[in-house]
Amino acid sequence: MSLLKTFQEVIDLIGPGAAQALVARYGGIGIAIPTGKMDGGKFKRCLIELVGEEAAIKLMQNYGGDRLYVPRCQDFSRLERNREIIAKYDQGDVSANDLALEYSLTSRHITNILKTVPPPSLGVE
Repeated sequence: MSLLKTFQEVIDLIGPGAAQALVARYGGIGIAIPTGKMDGGKFKRCLIELVGEEAAIKLMQNYGGDRLYVPRCQDFSRLERNREIIAKYDQGDVSANDLALEYSLTSRHITNILKTVPPPSLGVE
């Protein structure tokens, strides 16, 4: 099973927002998921702060004691960024040039993004 397919299980378990937070913070490395048996573990507190208590509990119940590799998921991050750009533009309050400055992209690249229709799901395929 590929790393992205394995991480898809994590996305399905904790949701795309929490998964994206993991990718943003730990993408490209393996993290030791705490078992949750100790109340005051430092990494447990960090995990709860990062993904929220409900998602952290799900991770600990399903992967506690295991090392979980968090892929960089560049395609996932790029897809989410593009959805965000399209949504902001569709609201009508911002121009392509404004978006180019905000996302450190060229206005031509923003225009190309705006011509695409991203798939509706938030998961990694």
